[in-house]
Amino acid sequence: MGLKNAKIFLLYGCNDENLVNNIYNYFKDNYCIKLHRVKIDIETEKSIKEYIKSISEIDYAILLVSDSFLTSENCINEFLKVLKDKKYENKIFPVASSTKIFSSTEITKSKNISEEKYRVLTSPNLYNTGKHKNKKDNKDTFLNIIADKNNSQNIDVKTRIVDKLKEKGFLKKFNIITVGEGLGDCFFIEISNDYWETVVMIDGRDGKGNSYKQVKEKIEEYQNKGQGIDYLIVTHIDSDHINGINNILQLDEMDARKAFEKTVIIYNYVTKPVVNYEHALKFEECIVDNIVIPTCKNNYIPYSCPCLKILSLKKRQYFDPREQQGYKDCAYLTLVHPSDKIEINDVYNDYIKKTSKEKKQPDQELVNRHSIAFLLEYGDVVVLFTGDSSIEIIKNKIHNLKNMEDRKINLIKIPHHGSKDNNTGLVEFAQVHECSKFLVTGEKKWNKKHPSSDLVEELVNGIGDNMHIYTNVELNIYEEKIFRDTEIDMMGD
Repeated sequence: MGLKNAKIFLLYGCNDENLVNNIYNYFKDNYCIKLHRVKIDIETEKSIKEYIKSISEIDYAILLVSDSFLTSENCINEFLKVLKDKKYENKIFPVASSTKIFSSTEITKSKNISEEKYRVLTSPNLYNTGKHKNKKDNKDTFLNIIADKNNSQNIDVKTRIVDKLKEKGFLKKFNIITVGEGLGDCFFIEISNDYWETVVMIDGRDGKGNSYKQVKEKIEEYQNKGQGIDYLIVTHIDSDHINGINNILQLDEMDARKAFEKTVIIYNYVTKPVVNYEHALKFEECIVDNIVIPTCKNNYIPYSCPCLKILSLKKRQYFDPREQQGYKDCAYLTLVHPSDKIEINDVYNDYIKKTSKEKKQPDQELVNRHSIAFLLEYGDVVVLFTGDSSIEIIKNKIHNLKNMEDRKINLIKIPHHGSKDNNTGLVEFAQVHECSKFLVTGEKKWNKKHPSSDLVEELVNGIGDNMHIYTNVELNIYEEKIFRDTEIDMMGD
């Protein structure tokens, strides 16, 4: 878990109050960011210079360039100096309030400025040459630089600011990343607010081939950035979910292994005190030094962090995060299933029976049915992860949560790779919750079982034109519905 504490300033001229209020409210409502508004007296050279000096002491500044801004020779001259100064280069983003301001120059949407031209335009001697003495030259120079930094001139001003702040890592984040290919699961969820960021890993695939390499590289990528895995959710003990984690946890010398040193693990023990099932045994031996929490606790407050609160099913039945002040400042993860000791012990009791008969293979249907499912809410965005469980079991529990009877769900991870038996009622459930986006894993060459061809057809017919399926499975006859994105930005969804 990392700490963020950035202050972002919005610099603007006196006549741009209405637009600035609109931008301010947009970021406050959609990203829980309160921009620090700084009004510049564009007619007073002293005022401009004072604010320019303050830029070096802040994290980031957005300079709103409007028609009224461009009427001030002082603004243009002083900020040209800023834009050429290396110490401000990565601290200020001049954003055009409208594409109309480019009409006074020869700039076109397709025009890009080379680095060489940029260096010429921002040369320290620029202001002393006869060629660039007059206002028009400086204004055109200034606009050329802005055009270079606003290379998507056809996008509105708020979107350009969003893109830049995301690029700089300042915005609230809710990203879902799928790693690896084939029949198996591994996801990373990146969550951040104004101050904190956290990473949740879900399962780890089968530990074989290129998929294992990709999982390991992704974990090492976090570790190299000083970001460990804050939470690991092991949905169940099938090899295509747990073996990749086992392999990594046994590599003590690897950076990937070090990423789990402080990880809180959400996992339901199935072999204690009977430790004889190979996959679970290996995993449980590797996590003896970690905090491990089951899905049947009543209180998860000690295991929550500043940008992710963990809730039990029982608590979420009477608690709706949206009723809390500042609910958009963090995400809420509700452990939906299994939700009590009886359900968890069903799998454990199966192991006892199998052990007494010296059989080590579990009841596969039972293990899948009791796979961990959870609901993740961040602001007004809701995602349902289902493991290999059954939608029939999950939907009843979801509908018992407070204010979730028909609340919109933005994305559903389809249970058990889209198998037919585990997804009875999925279309009806999705319709009730206005969900049109789905995530499913499976072999690249479609076998029509994972996902089931009947299920895909039902989704296409039942959800309609807006349906998206995020997958690497080649569902060729439904290609217009398929999205190959391995990273889904839920905030931009």
